[in-house]
Amino acid sequence: MFDAYLRLALLDVDHVIPVHIRSCIEPRKFGGALDSADVYGTTEWTAFAARTLTFGWDWTYVRRAGIWSADWSSLGTNLMVTDASGADLGPEAIQACVASLMERARWSDVVAHAVGLPAGE
Repeated sequence: MFDAYLRLALLDVDHVIPVHIRSCIEPRKFGGALDSADVYGTTEWTAFAARTLTFGWDWTYVRRAGIWSADWSSLGTNLMVTDASGADLGPEAIQACVASLMERARWSDVVAHAVGLPAGE
């Protein structure tokens, strides 16, 4: 059976070099009111392995605190992380691997520059 996932062993994910494609700011409504204190957006990244990997997720910038946060539960990717035996590890492992990978790539600084907001601390 074919699926669209690119499977990489957990240890191989450390060798992936993510490349920023685009980021944008999106207005988001909560409870019917626009929350103008915070900034919301999406970002898309790629990386090259045996096939091209893709990553996209929602993020929030809290203006009053100068803090960036990623909503890893919104992650869309074609990566499937496997253990040493080749078994799929599932969504929680994928989210943790991508979060670690993107932190090393300083995703929030890259996105901040792309959308014209201050970088995080």
